[in-house]
Amino acid sequence: MPLSKQNIMLTWLRNGEKVTSEVMSTESLPNGNWLYQRHSHLQYTPTRGDTISCMVEHASLQEPKIYDWEPMPKSVRIKIILGTMGLFVGLASLAAGLIYYCRTNLAGRHLVSTNGDSPPTS
Repeated sequence: MPLSKQNIMLTWLRNGEKVTSEVMSTESLPNGNWLYQRHSHLQYTPTRGDTISCMVEHASLQEPKIYDWEPMPKSVRIKIILGTMGLFVGLASLAAGLIYYCRTNLAGRHLVSTNGDSPPTS
């Protein structure tokens, strides 16, 4: 079947095999500038070792284009890990600083009444 300019075929692949269940797709939608778009969602819980891909077929492509889905790129994962570690180091430093401040500056201080009454003694 020849593809028209607005006909975009999307196929989800799991380990190279076509997936038909749990796929939701919209019709081809015009952008208003002679371009079209199509949204497709695959509801799927990945398991270790699975490769999920989306194959796009369109008249402007000489052959189908396959896009591999990666749950989270390694560079993003590293940034999240480093940011989390920095947060914990910052919180630990804040806690240590507060403990040090409380022990050195507040130790041995007594409450002084400003209205002339003597403070209660225990």
